[in-house]
Amino acid sequence: MKQQQKRHYLIIPLGIVVILMVISGLTATKAGESALLYRIDAPMHDRLFRLRNFVAAQPISNEVTLIGIDDYTVNKLGKFGSGSWIIRKPFIDQITYCHLVYQPAVIAYDIIFKETRMQDRKDTGDKQTTEADTALNDAVQVAEDAESVSQTGITKREIQEILEAIRKLGNDDITEIDINTLYDIAELTTVQGNFNLALALSSIAYDDSVDTTCIAAYEFDWRDTGNEVTGRRWTEEEIIGDGSGGEYSEDYGTKVPYLRDISIPMEHVHNLPPDFEFSINADLPSAIILDYVKLGYINVPRDEGGVVRRIPLVHGIEYEYTHPESGEFVKRQYFLPSMALLSCLYYWNVDLVKLNASGDFTINGKPAVEVHWGQHVVINRPVGDAVTIPIDKNGKFYLDFVGRVTDFNTVPFAEVGPYNLNPNAVELLKDKIALVGIMSTGASDVGPIPIDENTAFVHVHMVAISNILTETFIKPLSKSRRLQILLLLAMIIIPAAIMMRPLKFTYYTSLFAAVYAFILFYFILTHRFVLPVAGPALFLIGSYFFVIMYYYLSEEREKKKIRGMFSTMVSGDVLKYLEDNPESFSLAGQRAEATMFFSDVAGFTTISEALTPEKLVELLNEYLSPMTEIIMESNGFVDKYEGDAIMAEWGVPFPNPRHATLACWAALDQQVKLAELRPGFKADFGVDIVVRMGLNSGIVSAGNMGSNRHFSFTVMGDAVNQAARFEPANKDYGTDIMIGETTYELARNDIEARLLDKIIVKGKTVPIKIYELVARKGDISTERQNVLDLYDKALNLHWERKWDEALEDLAKALSICPDDGPSLNMVERITSYKKNPPPEEWMGEYIRKSKD
Repeated sequence: MKQQQKRHYLIIPLGIVVILMVISGLTATKAGESALLYRIDAPMHDRLFRLRNFVAAQPISNEVTLIGIDDYTVNKLGKFGSGSWIIRKPFIDQITYCHLVYQPAVIAYDIIFKETRMQDRKDTGDKQTTEADTALNDAVQVAEDAESVSQTGITKREIQEILEAIRKLGNDDITEIDINTLYDIAELTTVQGNFNLALALSSIAYDDSVDTTCIAAYEFDWRDTGNEVTGRRWTEEEIIGDGSGGEYSEDYGTKVPYLRDISIPMEHVHNLPPDFEFSINADLPSAIILDYVKLGYINVPRDEGGVVRRIPLVHGIEYEYTHPESGEFVKRQYFLPSMALLSCLYYWNVDLVKLNASGDFTINGKPAVEVHWGQHVVINRPVGDAVTIPIDKNGKFYLDFVGRVTDFNTVPFAEVGPYNLNPNAVELLKDKIALVGIMSTGASDVGPIPIDENTAFVHVHMVAISNILTETFIKPLSKSRRLQILLLLAMIIIPAAIMMRPLKFTYYTSLFAAVYAFILFYFILTHRFVLPVAGPALFLIGSYFFVIMYYYLSEEREKKKIRGMFSTMVSGDVLKYLEDNPESFSLAGQRAEATMFFSDVAGFTTISEALTPEKLVELLNEYLSPMTEIIMESNGFVDKYEGDAIMAEWGVPFPNPRHATLACWAALDQQVKLAELRPGFKADFGVDIVVRMGLNSGIVSAGNMGSNRHFSFTVMGDAVNQAARFEPANKDYGTDIMIGETTYELARNDIEARLLDKIIVKGKTVPIKIYELVARKGDISTERQNVLDLYDKALNLHWERKWDEALEDLAKALSICPDDGPSLNMVERITSYKKNPPPEEWMGEYIRKSKD
């Protein structure tokens, strides 16, 4: 007994320390930009944010209002991006009313007012249009080379052609108008719209009686998950001008000076890592409006999981040039605020343009904005205390999503102007931050956030502004803090594991996990920290199972006999083979061609919750017994049971050339048997049993896995994994039995099957064909065969993008069999493709999104 206790004192702490080291290693391991365990933590934190917002009201700033281009606005003013929006008329009208009536402190546009260039026209798919565009691009390039294109990009000759086209339009003689000239008319309209927009903005910029700052959006050219620099560098004209004024200067550039004006000087950026990647270009709005607005970038990068949780609060730009006259090489770097941060700065009267122009970037003797990389951004306001905003080592601000977009002050765009005045608009906008953004149905600038599966990204900027104004900051712990938490857990768990028996240790671990969960939620509720979830959970679970398994192996040992193990899993023939071939029990294993079978009861969790343990065991036995009998009678090997799930193989442990056919027949026989048993299950247990099955054939590694004293025969390999994934894939197509292409080719002369689809399974990049197993060869009705033929035809038409023809054949199939799952699935998919066509590189494959 003392000897065993000594082992407890040695082995248990040692094992827990090993688990601690493994989890610590995972905590430090990166997967993309973030730590590996952060990718597990983040979705759990998202659920806690949603729970927090549900149970308690959250601090949302009343000083920011969204002017939304919503569905109501689109119905009133037309689809965004067409009609009057092209000539900027709604914006011009709205700016006028903001200037004269509402007078917000800041009006920020989460919209990039781009210049329309003929070279940027999109392919409409019409060959004539494409050829016309190509000719037009060549003509414009020649004109630009000859310095004949004006600032708007339209030559005098083209303007003459436009005038002639307008005259023809007046005479309804549109057939003789060159398509390029129609494009020029559209471009000239947009240029004129931008010019009028600039006039409207200038009315605010030059009106000293109104203290309103207009902020226009721009974007850096980087990728969503890595902030990797892409795109071309700034041109010398964009940096120092073209010398037309008789001088080259950084004050005369066409783009860069406007960014430099609102920059944070590098002397106020501290601890910047040496490998920081500065952006070398940006997508700015039309040059016509740059003199009348401040610029704030609106990049919304996503985390590795595709969810927006953080935004870059500040970002750096870099440019370089060689002076045309002096030959001096110049390289400069600046940091720029995001639109959210810039909006708050001007709301607090921190005018970056004036500060930079004065050469004194201080307020009350302190830097107006100071960046401590990896820690925080400090804003020293003219009035009030400094505001300290936490940022991570990538310069990103972790957003505290305190509410959905409807929880914020909002007013439709169509009710801020001459269209239909909102009586509450003055109260919502005067002396506040007004954020204008697109939130109508079909908008492209949308994505998932922790509290909403799909929201307009203007919501993200709203949250950032609200967090800053209310100083509601929450942040994940640093890597060192997360490791300290794991160490603290180890110090608490080790003594308990040594001193407590398994049952008591189970209660203790459960209670400790509940206390940690409470602390985690409390910190989120009070907007303090986001504690790690995955690391502590893995550590507690790993430590618990290690301790329980240690006690089990120490106190509960029994010998397993080979015949006792295999006699319940194989038929007599297989068992005799195993007895005659004892070498098959070596751990070396063998490569063999086999067919794998997986089955699972649909909705078993719900079934298990509805039955008592005794009834559940009785149900499983009555279900598993006949299924096992069918498998064994067809020379199959029952590999294992996992609750309601069955894994079986044909072709191992001894070869069988007809393994694919036997496996398919066994699956069909099981479905027939289930149909006979189903009424009895309903009567005796009150449940419906539906079983999905997946089969696949291929080369596998087969053998006894385990130790010399305890082992089990099983198979491993890619073909096994695919068979396991085919079983849940039935749910997507409304089928009962799904087989792989290899299985179909091996058994096609003995079965009836239909090609379902091409899919890319998890972990693979090459699409594979999947089939529905329907019946034994010849055992199929004429009506059923017609349904299969129509579906096959529709499937091929869908691959050819002939959506309407495919839908016609599917409608015929459904008229014969209204509940045909694959046909219903394909109708839904094609309908979605008609609304949102797949990309050009699409080859028809369907990528499963489930966890299987």
